[in-house]
Amino acid sequence: MRIKKISRIVLCVVLFAFFVGTAFAEESATVTVSATVEGHSYSSSGDGDSGSRVIPYVSFSGYAYSGAKVYVESDAQSVAVFDSAASGWFSYNVYGISSGIHNFSVYAKDIKGNFSKSVSFLIDVPSSSITNVSNIFVPPTVSVDKVMYGIKEKIVFSGYGVPNAPVYVVVNSFDGALKSFSKQVLSDSSGYFEYVPTADVFGYGGYFVSARSLFGGVFSLFGKEVEFQIMDRISLSATSSKCSQKVDLNKDCKVDILDFFIELKWYKKPLKKAVEKRFDFNGDNKVDLADFSMMAFYWTR
Repeated sequence: MRIKKISRIVLCVVLFAFFVGTAFAEESATVTVSATVEGHSYSSSGDGDSGSRVIPYVSFSGYAYSGAKVYVESDAQSVAVFDSAASGWFSYNVYGISSGIHNFSVYAKDIKGNFSKSVSFLIDVPSSSITNVSNIFVPPTVSVDKVMYGIKEKIVFSGYGVPNAPVYVVVNSFDGALKSFSKQVLSDSSGYFEYVPTADVFGYGGYFVSARSLFGGVFSLFGKEVEFQIMDRISLSATSSKCSQKVDLNKDCKVDILDFFIELKWYKKPLKKAVEKRFDFNGDNKVDLADFSMMAFYWTR
């Protein structure tokens, strides 16, 4: 019975790694999700009971940023919040998880309040063993100091990753004109990194920036994408930032529930015409949660 349970856990992890690896194959051959799951039990006796006793829990360990707030969710419900060490290392045991298959997500908040993209694991938790989930590599955060820039302005890309490690800042354009621009920088002892190019490096247009870390010879997944635009003088004087966002679908200079329902109509539907592709904000030829995340970024407050 115990062998069957462990086999089910290993199968879940193998399947998860396969699907994630396939999804990110175009990013880099070295992109991996490093999660190993093992089942353990131990014996205890007392009060005349000589049988095997196990206090089950799920142990999570890996790297985030120095002093980051690390969050663990099980099936979209929060089960733990704790701080990482100065080195970015974290290790935490979560008790009270019921047996069965659970979708766990681990993400972090840096000291500036920015949240990372989550790393998710589908795990079959046994009823009477300790489950270790190790080698979790939380993607870095990244942000820009403004939403719009003139062609001669400096753009400040900054964020947090594993301390004292290379970070790759990657910029892609909305329309695919700039396929990919990547810059390697080094994070400091707190995990903070910064890259400050002039906007004319990229040219006029709309862009996404994301980042990933390299640590111990392993790449993290890419973090959240953040949008910014580089405008010429006419565009800058003729429009305000909130009126120029492509997520403002009804063009009323605000992003609200009306835009949400317009976008919802195209959720997971094929986009066959050029006019339909305007609902695909990140250029991946589909409308999914990534597009709604962009809409949430510009939501009118």
